[in-house]
Amino acid sequence: MAICRACKQEIPDGATKCHLCQSHQKWYQSPLFLSQIFTLPMFIVLYFVILRPMYNKRDFEDYRDQFSVERVATTDSSDQHLTYRITNNTDYKWVDISFEITMKKGDELLSVENDQEYSWVIRPHGQSLVTAYINHPPDGADTFDFRITDMKTERY
Repeated sequence: MAICRACKQEIPDGATKCHLCQSHQKWYQSPLFLSQIFTLPMFIVLYFVILRPMYNKRDFEDYRDQFSVERVATTDSSDQHLTYRITNNTDYKWVDISFEITMKKGDELLSVENDQEYSWVIRPHGQSLVTAYINHPPDGADTFDFRITDMKTERY
């Protein structure tokens, strides 16, 4: 006869479970062991998918100086279409650009328009074009200043 590991009572030789206290005699046969095997990978996945991105969030303000903007095209019509080339000098892909266009006549501020492009993407160390549509620009506007106000980046 063998001795139960949990209740110290005699059990038959070769028994895998005590008939008195229901304790498993070998640690790897316990259902608790299987649940621990599956719980650890779940916590690892939880960390990488949910918790890590919350603490490693990248903000556009931290990378603002690593972007350059250059006007490449303008249409002359009643509605102005201004196309700008944006160069990304960061190691991250950025999406969903928000920008503002300041229209001036000399030093006089005439108007400011804000817009977003939700389908816009720029690769790391790449270039991308964005076109700003200005409906009915103010008369006499001779300077159009483009400024990026916000962008989002992927999690990793």
